[in-house]
Amino acid sequence: MDKISHAGVVESKNAGWLRVKISQTSACAACKVSRHCNAMESKDKTIEIYDPLAAEKYKEGDAIVVSMPGSMGHKAVLWAFIVPFLLLVVTIFGVMYFTHDEAWAALSGVGILVPYYGAVYLLRHKISEQFVFKVDV
Repeated sequence: MDKISHAGVVESKNAGWLRVKISQTSACAACKVSRHCNAMESKDKTIEIYDPLAAEKYKEGDAIVVSMPGSMGHKAVLWAFIVPFLLLVVTIFGVMYFTHDEAWAALSGVGILVPYYGAVYLLRHKISEQFVFKVDV
């Protein structure tokens, strides 16, 4: 089964919850000339994982590996990039077809993204329940 894994460090734990700091690096990190290029980037992210057994087993500072099914990565790409892109394109072509006004088409295309990302923001807690990391043992 294909999965997305990240190495991390336990920052803290509380009542069955682990707070894990993971470092995400770009694909450039593996490149031999990355030291001579400004394209390489790395970001630290903190994720929370509910796993009472892991919370008992690990302590602060322990190195662990967290993962989620690869299908969750595809779902994230769908909601973060593909759906907004389709909304943008359909809106632009639809408004152009009915109004023949490029300015209105462009404004409408960008404008349709405001309620979309607003809805994503309002539903962020429900969405986050679907994207769950687990501790690999």
